[in-house]
Amino acid sequence: MINRIHILGASGAGTTTLGRALAARLQYPHFDTDDYFWLLTDSPFTHQRERPERQRLLTDDLTAHGSWVLLGSLCGWGDVAITLFELVVFLAIPQDIRMARLHRREHARFGERILPGGGMYEQSQAFLAWAASYDEGRYLNLESFKRDGTPVYTPVWFAEDCGVLYVYTLANAGKVKRIRRNPRIRIAPCTMRGTVTGPWVEAEATIVDATTAAHGHALLRHKYGWIKRMGDLCSRLLHRARVVIAIRFPA
Repeated sequence: MINRIHILGASGAGTTTLGRALAARLQYPHFDTDDYFWLLTDSPFTHQRERPERQRLLTDDLTAHGSWVLLGSLCGWGDVAITLFELVVFLAIPQDIRMARLHRREHARFGERILPGGGMYEQSQAFLAWAASYDEGRYLNLESFKRDGTPVYTPVWFAEDCGVLYVYTLANAGKVKRIRRNPRIRIAPCTMRGTVTGPWVEAEATIVDATTAAHGHALLRHKYGWIKRMGDLCSRLLHRARVVIAIRFPA
């Protein structure tokens, strides 16, 4: 039986709804990361709690119970809890559905306060703009080729440094074998599910050495934060070998 569950995703993905329903079904207590991150104020979500205090409160609650469901992101401050998780669930839904949910939620919570001229208008607009940008620039669709030339498409995370893109994957993944055989690839911006949102670009891919791989992982951790670090931990625990792919654009 899994006792310690973390559910996260972009705002509006349904993290809270699923987490509360699962906690009720399992009869587990549930905790929301927003309750640790934000101080309780008249105008909500405006004053952050100091990081050490957040970490102490979260750790106290999680270690006081043998079973729980934790809702929401810990990106950038909650690494102290990583080793406690037995299952991590990342929710993703189409952006248009997610944003429609957020607009309805904002209106249900704050009513006329978020309309033009209202006391929370600018705050709400800033939040919605941030939420809409969540999926932008986070995924590439990587097209590699089988022996017979058939293309294979894979959405991947990436990080950039000095004009080189870095991608990581399992060492035994099919795209690693395809790239070792044929470094010619194409890439395009895409959504999490691989739907292409921009033009395809020709590029070349290489599997890098350990030193360069460490640099690539560091860039990816900086960009993707908590989720990448959680993936690193899982790979270590499961002894899954990984490689980093460098993508360069021909002159």
